Amino acid sequence: MTAAGRWFVTPHAVARYRERVDPDLSYEEALGRIIRDSERAAYVRPALDGREEWRSPERVRYVVAPPNGSGPLPSVVSAMPLRPLIQCEACGAEIEQTNRTQKACSKRCRERLREQRRMADPAHREERRTYQREYARKAGRAKRARPILQAAPHYPDHLPGAGCMMVLRPSPTWATTSLRGCHLLHGMLSSLLATAGDDHDPMRPQWALVPWSDGWGVWWWGMGRARYWCGTTHRARLGEQPVTVAFGPPLIPRTPEAAVGRRQLRVTALTPVVIAAAGRTKRYTAPCASRLVSTLTQTLAPRLGVDLVEDDLVLRLVERNTEPRSVVAGKFHVRGWAGSILVEGNAAARWLLQCAARGPGLGGRTALGFGRVVVEA
Repeated sequence: MTAAGRWFVTPHAVARYRERVDPDLSYEEALGRIIRDSERAAYVRPALDGREEWRSPERVRYVVAPPNGSGPLPSVVSAMPLRPLIQCEACGAEIEQTNRTQKACSKRCRERLREQRRMADPAHREERRTYQREYARKAGRAKRARPILQAAPHYPDHLPGAGCMMVLRPSPTWATTSLRGCHLLHGMLSSLLATAGDDHDPMRPQWALVPWSDGWGVWWWGMGRARYWCGTTHRARLGEQPVTVAFGPPLIPRTPEAAVGRRQLRVTALTPVVIAAAGRTKRYTAPCASRLVSTLTQTLAPRLGVDLVEDDLVLRLVERNTEPRSVVAGKFHVRGWAGSILVEGNAAARWLLQCAARGPGLGGRTALGFGRVVVEA
């Protein structure tokens, strides 16, 4: 028996260390490891026959016997590795794995995992919801579904419109990517549509300007209008300058998908978002959840042909990194907000936000290029 460090180290403990922890070590190397561990080991709990269990930072468990008549120091009688660490799949806590099939740290977490597996089965989900609706009906409660469970509308595979690139020759002297000349592009498109008998309605625009590569593109509302204009070339006037405008081939966006439940989205404004009230007399220069819901249900949803009201949408502003932005373009003095926001909402609200990002735009003044947003999950 060797006496060193805080413990006597028995030959049996060295043999168990070599057998269970590191078989590649020699007797002397394993003995040195145990001696070093004895200086840093921590007491864990009592064991059988008056012994104690200690644990080293190298994740080795030692069984230590109390001192006997042969000496003043406790003696190490056995060594074994700690069980492997796993992460509880329910709560994420780090635990020691007691068997190969263990996935949870407690009975409560095991029940949560079992419920998650059951809810992954569509038949079980529908059966449970049917039971809950029937129970609520009999109890005289819950006359309508919870808004957070409002699903995205059933919709065709593609949105009702298309986008295309717009090329001007000669190019304007001002930077085409800025909003400085958006009123000139607005006037040019209004004149082109008027020549085709398609008058521009300011409250229900037939197009939206879209930043496109190093210039501008156009989102056309309605596939009939998109087929008429995409892939054509026309002579027009950009302010006082005669130009030739060429529209590229149509790009038809697919309808987004949104899972039922509460999720977060990051909305980044590429151009200022303009949201107004009271007949455009009041403009909001900071994002507000209630005004976002209002503009989605009163402006975008009717244009898409879906029947959604404000009570169907659940939207909460989680984080805001925005600033007021004012742009003067010709006779238009437009105020809105720029930056990014993090929102949390149900499937219907997230579906409308993703639709806005795929062409139509968010808020008002989209025919001038405002309200261009990027939506990221």
